[in-house]
Amino acid sequence: QLPALLLELAYLPLAVTLMAKVGALGQSPTALLKRWRAHGVQVTDQRRGDRLTSLERSISFSFESNTVSDSPDSLRLLSVIAYLADGVRGATLSDLVPSIADVHDALAPLLCTSLVYQSANRDSYHILPPVRSYIRQRHPITMDMANDVLQFYCRYVLEHWFDRANPDTVLHVT
Repeated sequence: QLPALLLELAYLPLAVTLMAKVGALGQSPTALLKRWRAHGVQVTDQRRGDRLTSLERSISFSFESNTVSDSPDSLRLLSVIAYLADGVRGATLSDLVPSIADVHDALAPLLCTSLVYQSANRDSYHILPPVRSYIRQRHPITMDMANDVLQFYCRYVLEHWFDRANPDTVLHVT
């Protein structure tokens, strides 16, 4: 289970180091993985730690920076991207969150603080699992934003699922 745990921690050195400290108290990688999935960044909280010894405080330091906290649209966008396990394609971002007037302005502070990163081929935006865990626990997606996401994907399925030449025929995905 150690490889699975490392993958969940996105191989982040701070996250791995802090989890190793928790594991040194006698917990197996399997138990740590189970706790991580249940409690997220709280598992690594070293109590009284600073941003260099607490994963949660390190993430909150970026989250609470003026760069991000001064932009309500950035905070809303961050909760949406955290809601999506595999991130979001840049080409669909504006359609996904129509209530955010300028998604690129909202995205810029998130990229600057490394709360969000761009894929290697630069076509999608993602959040590392420890950051996603923190955002989902501390700043979950609002119902309005979740409805935007749901409506987007419903429209997407309706537009792409049916054969355009024969709308009564459903395409079978293999």
